[in-house]
Amino acid sequence: YKGKLAANTCETFIGNAIIIIIKRVRAILLKGGFLLLCSQVVIILYGLVKGTCSYVDGLLFFILMPVLTLVYSASLVEMLNQFIRKRKLAIILYFGVFIISLGWELERLYSQPIINIYNHFIGYFPGSLYDEMITVGWPFLFFRINTILFSVIMIVLAAWKLSESRRRGGKNFDWSWKLKTLVGIIIVAIFCYNYFGDHLGFAHTRQFIQRSLGARIDTEHFIIYYQKNTLNIQQKKQLEIDHELNWRFLAKYFQEKPLGKINSYIFPSDREKKRLMGAGNTMVAKPWLKEIYLSYGEFPHPLLMHEMAHIFAGNFGAGLLKLSGRAISLNMGLVEGAAVSADWDSGELTPHQWSAAMKRMDIMPDMSQALKPFRFWTLSASRVYTVSGSFVRFLIDKYGIERFKQTYLQGSLEKIYPVTETELIKQWSDFLSTISLSERDISLAKYKFRRKAIFKRRCPHQVAEIIDKINRSNCRTHYTVCARLYAACQDYQPDNPAFFYHVAHLKLSNNKLEGLIPSIEEYTANNNPQGRLAELLQELVADILLISGELKQAEKKYLSLVDKVNSKDDMIRILIKIDGLRRGGGYLSVIKEYFYPYFRPNNKVLLSRLKQFALTNPIAGYMLSTMYNNVQKQADKLYYLMQSVNTVWSSKTQFYDGTKVQEQNDLIREVVIFKAIRAAFILENYSQVEQLANMLLKKGDLTKGMENRLNRWIWRARMCVSDVGR
Repeated sequence: YKGKLAANTCETFIGNAIIIIIKRVRAILLKGGFLLLCSQVVIILYGLVKGTCSYVDGLLFFILMPVLTLVYSASLVEMLNQFIRKRKLAIILYFGVFIISLGWELERLYSQPIINIYNHFIGYFPGSLYDEMITVGWPFLFFRINTILFSVIMIVLAAWKLSESRRRGGKNFDWSWKLKTLVGIIIVAIFCYNYFGDHLGFAHTRQFIQRSLGARIDTEHFIIYYQKNTLNIQQKKQLEIDHELNWRFLAKYFQEKPLGKINSYIFPSDREKKRLMGAGNTMVAKPWLKEIYLSYGEFPHPLLMHEMAHIFAGNFGAGLLKLSGRAISLNMGLVEGAAVSADWDSGELTPHQWSAAMKRMDIMPDMSQALKPFRFWTLSASRVYTVSGSFVRFLIDKYGIERFKQTYLQGSLEKIYPVTETELIKQWSDFLSTISLSERDISLAKYKFRRKAIFKRRCPHQVAEIIDKINRSNCRTHYTVCARLYAACQDYQPDNPAFFYHVAHLKLSNNKLEGLIPSIEEYTANNNPQGRLAELLQELVADILLISGELKQAEKKYLSLVDKVNSKDDMIRILIKIDGLRRGGGYLSVIKEYFYPYFRPNNKVLLSRLKQFALTNPIAGYMLSTMYNNVQKQADKLYYLMQSVNTVWSSKTQFYDGTKVQEQNDLIREVVIFKAIRAAFILENYSQVEQLANMLLKKGDLTKGMENRLNRWIWRARMCVSDVGR
């Protein structure tokens, strides 16, 4: 795609500036075709060196982008040549059409929710650089049919003008009724195509998106649009509370209050969001419109505050876009840094701690580069967002919010602070050096920041498209299809062990165990995967042993992982399996059914069996609660979670032969209590939320990130209590 976009740009700006001088369409196409061929040779040579992603997609993009752009441009040139005899005027008109055409799309990009562009000259621009799934979809095909129709009309007009000239010169051209009828049909088709462009997917408007979603919630500070008939009363209330509480938090942090209401679009899925406004797996905010666009997520929404922070920062932003700096010199480091610093929820560690870990691992992005226009996007998203948030939070904590507002408006740190930008970055870097980190913190950072920037990953768009197909497939019933798709991902990115793990896990989930352990061991020996993926592969080996009935070997393998695993979710999963092996009997069968639905008769039977064990086993209570994901079952979920909390608090269960028995109990208690807090909040048991949060805070052995989350839950509960009081 990127190669074809580059070819399109080259052709539009250079090629047609040359070929417009030529009078004959044949010569235009030959000259333009030669330029396209040269660009394609360069792309092919690059593919031979670096590897080609998809010949089919490449061919489709080549036809739909530069080839059809050449046809459209040549048609426009021929029409101008026939109607305009002055060559300079024709050139001016050609580029005038181009500028007006592009300006029209940019105006829509500015004034409408969409972030992608369909243009007869450019073809297609996806908008978000972080959106990995760029495919030849139906909207693009429909739009290019529209391009062909316009091209035909321009060629026909040029032919008509030529016939008029020849007729005056004594040469007769048969402008028959058939040709006139064809022109009429094409004009009607063009009108219909553009009139129904929103339904065809290439000209969505705000009104169309709002109608497509079909429902809205009006609150004090928001108009929330959501998909009709997808949310129940409780979920609607959660949306309202989530928005309003985040608004209050940000108003206090930025000491700013946006004027008027904010429009929030909540799409039912990434796929629907991409269909309606162009962004798939990326969430978007447009501060100048006071609009945010999100896919629906579990309460509290993990990205709502981040996107909302952009709207608040727009209060002191610059220019038409209300961002940091002007349009040609946007400081994305400050833009995204402001949002991350306000949200400050980044998992187990804070952005300061994550940044300190990156510094010690020598993978921290250069902050001076992140503050430069356009350089921000070339860096790994997860890394540069984190360090930008840490840097901005450091500036605000040390020098105050008012100075940062001036910096944000100016788009530069110079002349606002008492020291230079270089010195500010050094101060921040020195501050990071003072942060203490454990070995576990470093291990977590290694896994979190292992991913390369999208521009440095091989075939990210093809891999994203394949993963989307996998997510839409039922891998239990379509095992062969999913296995083939994962294998294709592995071919594109052979250095990514995640795909090998998914293939192996898929085989295990479908009880295809033959030769699986030797395959995993061979892959591990040859590729030496590191960090969490190495642990997941070893856990997979233990799972195979468990299902195969080799229980002692399985337990030994699980126990060897206990001191290595850093992820809390992974540790809980391993402890549950160890507990099942220790208890044995029917409980061990329940463990197998819980983790691998292939062995499960049905959910009702599993729920019934778990309820029996939950009376005395806190782990069974926890597993039972995870099966109540339906919003209406939150009361049942909270009941079993609280039963698990009360049991595990005094539990002397020894999960493995070691000295960390209490530590493992504490871990289970922490995970269970966080789930109980959320369930209690949804049920409006705000006093119980605060009680549970304080219970964990008093323990005093939490990470900074978890402490922040607990304090945020306490703040939410108190805000809701004060609202009830009013």
